[in-house]
Amino acid sequence: MPEYLAPGVYVEEVEIGAKPIEGVSTSTAGFLGETERGPTFPRLVTSWSEYQRIYGGHFGTDKYLPYSVEGFFMNGGQRCYIARIVKSTDEKAHLKLRTVDDTDVVAVTAIGEGSWGKRIAIKTKKTPDGKHFNLSVFYWKQAVQLYDPTLNRIEDRNKPRPDVTEVFDKVSIDESSPEFYEKNVNKISNLIQIKKLAGAAEVPEDIQITALEGKISCESAPELNDYLRTDTKVPGQKKGL
Repeated sequence: MPEYLAPGVYVEEVEIGAKPIEGVSTSTAGFLGETERGPTFPRLVTSWSEYQRIYGGHFGTDKYLPYSVEGFFMNGGQRCYIARIVKSTDEKAHLKLRTVDDTDVVAVTAIGEGSWGKRIAIKTKKTPDGKHFNLSVFYWKQAVQLYDPTLNRIEDRNKPRPDVTEVFDKVSIDESSPEFYEKNVNKISNLIQIKKLAGAAEVPEDIQITALEGKISCESAPELNDYLRTDTKVPGQKKGL
């Protein structure tokens, strides 16, 4: 559009008539099935590397969804939604952080249901000012004897290193702070979500490396009813078909 820099009468020619309707993209695919880890609500993925960050990689010759997604992107696909399927009885692994007087202040949960969450371990340490704490999150693809990978002890040298490590330094308990832990962790982490519990006003006490725990079913594959779940019909939160 021309710019009119002085008062006056101007004539501008414009096209008349209805604009053609733009076509709707039909190149977005959807995949439903088992993944190594990750959330269970549908999520848009635009590359194989993004899929791996969120859902992990290949984890069994009879688990076909990762191979399908990888093939989709290798053959020119650009956008797809992933819906991870788990046993309907599975829960999210969890852990609560406590103060020195044993008061629960922070709830930590895996980002999705399933036994993979029990292979997440966390470690926290208060900063010298006592107003912040450092949070480290570790994930192993296979179950291992739990150890602290940050200590670099000789006896741990041959043990499997974590497949994913997330570090959040100097997170705050102050909800108005840009370093508030819910803002920092929940926005970035592909492993956990954390929540400040009601009445919590203190920094959690230091904990050595500790694994999340919870009620998890056996490792059997999801069945038909797990694919046809009706837990909720809220858009974006529905699980299964």
